[in-house]
Amino acid sequence: MCEAAKEQLQELVDAGTLERTPFGAGETERVLLWEDRGVWCRCRVDYLPHDGEILLEYKSTNASAHPDLFQFRQVRQLGYDAQLAFYRRGLEACGIANSPQVGIIAQETEPPYLLSYMRLDDELIMRANERIERALKTWKKCLDTNVWPGFNVAGYDIELTDRERAEMDAAHANNGASGSHVTSEDVAATVNKPSNLFRK
Repeated sequence: MCEAAKEQLQELVDAGTLERTPFGAGETERVLLWEDRGVWCRCRVDYLPHDGEILLEYKSTNASAHPDLFQFRQVRQLGYDAQLAFYRRGLEACGIANSPQVGIIAQETEPPYLLSYMRLDDELIMRANERIERALKTWKKCLDTNVWPGFNVAGYDIELTDRERAEMDAAHANNGASGSHVTSEDVAATVNKPSNLFRK
């Protein structure tokens, strides 16, 4: 993986996508501490170049590193955008950099260990920053009041989404279904049928 990463990173440099090979002259696992709106914050940056102009995070994945998939399955779903936005706040608060470029290098853990480089644009970082602002405000309020609310004691209703409802309507229209209610007895009748999966 390491050799494959070096080769592919050099290709990015040769193509002019990156100015220089990352993870070279700089600090790894750099811990930053700062105070933000009365809340102490901490992060540990994967790699910080000496000039601080670019903030890169390396992520390995046993899924696909293709940007079209990675941005939705990993960046957004796992909150990498918020993580990098938080790191950038730390760099700015500590006086290391001002609005550095933010990027993710993702590499697959299976041969041929493909690697992709993705830049996070400022709009995405700004959106993540709004979530961070709300989180800091909530955390500060909890610290000040010592009230730590959990989930709503009234409970929650899980309902069909608009998309699921539209899919059901389309399925009924295509199959000529009347949309009649399915009872629990109807479901049980299908579930309790003997299976022939393990027939001798």
